[in-house]
Amino acid sequence: MAQDEPDISAEHAHVGPGEPDDVDEGRIRGPLDRIRQWSFEGGLARRVFWRTTVLIVGGTLLVLGVVMLVFPGPGWAAIILGLVVLASEFAWFNRVLHPVRRFASKAAEAATDPRQRTRNLILGSIAIVVVAAVAWWYYVTYGLSLDGLRWLPGI
Repeated sequence: MAQDEPDISAEHAHVGPGEPDDVDEGRIRGPLDRIRQWSFEGGLARRVFWRTTVLIVGGTLLVLGVVMLVFPGPGWAAIILGLVVLASEFAWFNRVLHPVRRFASKAAEAATDPRQRTRNLILGSIAIVVVAAVAWWYYVTYGLSLDGLRWLPGI
């Protein structure tokens, strides 16, 4: 090999014969990127299949998130994940996701602010101590019975 020719064999060592290069402008392409590319390289049926799949998965996550707001579960996380999935394919959901991203970045800033974090740790510690003191008082006074709650209706 001549001196002025660059050695590119190390850059593409992971690519075997006949395999496409998985590096696209400095970004490593994952399996979903390859499936999406497959869907857009094909005809109309592939594109419709891909968009329908994204719509079903994202919609299901949104519905499950709303259900988990009422029942136990990570409702807000599922709603945000559903919006992210839908925004990957539909521009309207991307516009809906922008205020959520702004809110999340403000929350992340507030969480990393040392003054607010210290204040929240102090308030949380005080709340834990108060709850523990009330629970200890109830245990010492009434034991493991519900006698102290007789004033509540239905007990």
